[in-house]
Amino acid sequence: MEFLKTLVFLKLKPRHIFAACLATALLLFTPQAFIKEIGLANFEKTWRSWIGAGFLLSASLLVAHLGAWVWRPIHEFIKLQLDLHRGGKMTKSSYAK
Repeated sequence: MEFLKTLVFLKLKPRHIFAACLATALLLFTPQAFIKEIGLANFEKTWRSWIGAGFLLSASLLVAHLGAWVWRPIHEFIKLQLDLHRGGKMTKSSYAK
């Protein structure tokens, strides 16, 4: 059951996932001098593997959201074209359900 509670993270909106991805990317890929200057050197050193895992998870979730966003109109267009090819008169409101 505890694992299911952690899946709530997957229901975050893309803007929140983007923020997590950006924050982890900055911690991972900015020069060490900058990390040291803002006072996160010890934090980054201690938690680097978890920051990397968070980056991979958030980046993959962003790619999945992007894929779904791109695929949805393409899928609707294909369904409409197939229905029209079969002789149906499907409207957008009838196949959007």
